[in-house]
Amino acid sequence: MNLSANPIAKPVPMSQKNTIYAIIILLLTFIAYLPVFQLGFTNYDDQRYILENQRLHISIQNIFYYFSHFFDGHYHPLTMLSFMTDHWLYGINATGFHTSNLILHLLNNLLVFVFILKLTGKGQTAFFTALLFGICPLGVESVAWISERKNLLYTFFLLISLIFYLKYNRGNNKKHYILAILAFLFSSLSKAQAIILPLLLILIDYYQTGLSIKRKKCLEKLPFFVLAILFGLLAQYAQASFWESEESDYDLLTRLFFAAYAFSNYIFKLIIPHAMSALYPYPVESGKELPVQMYPYWIPVIVYIGLIIYFLKKNRLISFSLLFFAVNILFLLKITGVPYGDYLMADRYTYMASIGIFLLLAYIITRLVNILNKYNWLAYILFAAYSLFFMYSTHMQTKTWKNGTSLWKNVLQYHPQNYQAWNDLGTAYAAEGKTGEAEESFHNAIRINPDKSAAYNNYGNLKARNKQYVDAIQLFDKAIALDPDYAKAYNNRATAYKFLDQQRRAIEDYKTAIILKPQMVLPRINLAKAYQSSGLPVNALKTIEDAITINPDLALAHEIKASILMDQQEYVKALNHLNHAIDIIRDDPVLYALRGMAKLNLSKQTAGCEDLKKAYDLGLKSLKDQIEKYCQGGS
Repeated sequence: MNLSANPIAKPVPMSQKNTIYAIIILLLTFIAYLPVFQLGFTNYDDQRYILENQRLHISIQNIFYYFSHFFDGHYHPLTMLSFMTDHWLYGINATGFHTSNLILHLLNNLLVFVFILKLTGKGQTAFFTALLFGICPLGVESVAWISERKNLLYTFFLLISLIFYLKYNRGNNKKHYILAILAFLFSSLSKAQAIILPLLLILIDYYQTGLSIKRKKCLEKLPFFVLAILFGLLAQYAQASFWESEESDYDLLTRLFFAAYAFSNYIFKLIIPHAMSALYPYPVESGKELPVQMYPYWIPVIVYIGLIIYFLKKNRLISFSLLFFAVNILFLLKITGVPYGDYLMADRYTYMASIGIFLLLAYIITRLVNILNKYNWLAYILFAAYSLFFMYSTHMQTKTWKNGTSLWKNVLQYHPQNYQAWNDLGTAYAAEGKTGEAEESFHNAIRINPDKSAAYNNYGNLKARNKQYVDAIQLFDKAIALDPDYAKAYNNRATAYKFLDQQRRAIEDYKTAIILKPQMVLPRINLAKAYQSSGLPVNALKTIEDAITINPDLALAHEIKASILMDQQEYVKALNHLNHAIDIIRDDPVLYALRGMAKLNLSKQTAGCEDLKKAYDLGLKSLKDQIEKYCQGGS
């Protein structure tokens, strides 16, 4: 296949054959991901994004918040809006969130097919590429992990941008050019990884017209590069302001060896998926000598670069495929320590990049079909067997994301000495009420790295949950000794003090947590409750108002303020806050019970009794006596 001539593909109609290709791709991908409907939430970021996120309620304030603030070290307002939409549709229902992820993946699958079809003009090549993309086991992390919605969403808009750019190149229609820019903007608002798009546009130009450089094509890229630089700087600032880079001690030479290791393994795992894990720790600790087995990983990198150079003029499809993967993965090799995080690799980083490798495999398969001629059925059987292997691997890997315990057990299968995996397995067991297993996991985490504070804090929470407050305080003390700025540990220790009726110590620790993390709402809520129980309503009211200022749509804060106001017999004001809280959370029996009592105190007996009965129906059975006392007809 000689691509020295201009290979701008002619418009390809969605023929019956291509429609069948698309249906087969979607059907096989859906089958491979069937276990996704049995998955729940994990304790790997899902708690921050969904379970503990008090800004999932759709409101103007929350929408404005996500566009004007970083969240979890990222600027991705469209991703957060998609979660808000899911919450509106499904509530806190894991199956609903997983369904949305799968729908996005299927849409991306279809877009890959359209993109390759428009790029090459060859339906069979597009079919092979898109099918492998859809059923690739390394894609499971992006699909089965709810919190990685941003990967699916940015890819969705990025592929649309690429498709519109191809349309623009073919017809020079300014409308397509503007739509390509707009789709790129949406992609960047979903995940900062989208900033590589201008380089992909250059690759498309190279594929279609060769190495010639035209002034017009360079000027066309300026808006894309401006957006890329803007969102790149924004992303770096967001991550630096939220995450602490734990691998900063690695020197540049070591990082380059790490990059070669990661680059090579990404390719190996894409072609032959194996040992897939939600976490890939660094192969050696900072400051220690690089193991000799790391050195040979530069060989495949050098070969890869050599192949790109060799095929630049000989076969632009091969060089385009190789460059497409390299461009998408290059900035994720952590040569500069960005993206932040104490891990070397991540399966999710290959999601978009995999298109390049699978386009190359598709080209090889189509060439094999042509070479074998009348025996080409052998090539089809080979591809079918390879696809079945992919589907089975994807099916099994999806199951590992069922919950936190299955996820971290899978990680520990390949990395048994990883501190984070043991610590997170402990928190997953604790959430399931498996105290013995949780304690064993925390002991293992502390054994592996006794100088990290998180496991002590989480172990302390487990002790506190089991009402072993003295033991819990000792563990929180250890966490704080290791990290004096650990706001969560101060908050947790304060709560333990509160249960031991040591209110003064509790209040001091809550105050310290607030000083350390002024935007952290939970210590303010807890401090307000401590003031309230200590008979300091003025302090309690001021503290809870500060919490509401930080997050106006936090139902719990409005509930606490209403409770304080009711103690002061300010029932009208309390009612306003309870109405707002119920608008946010519509199935909380405590809110209905409080509102019912507020209405009764305002002589609104019928409305008050309706709320009390609603709270009773929602599970607050302790209201039975009050309903019989205040409401005719009982429950």
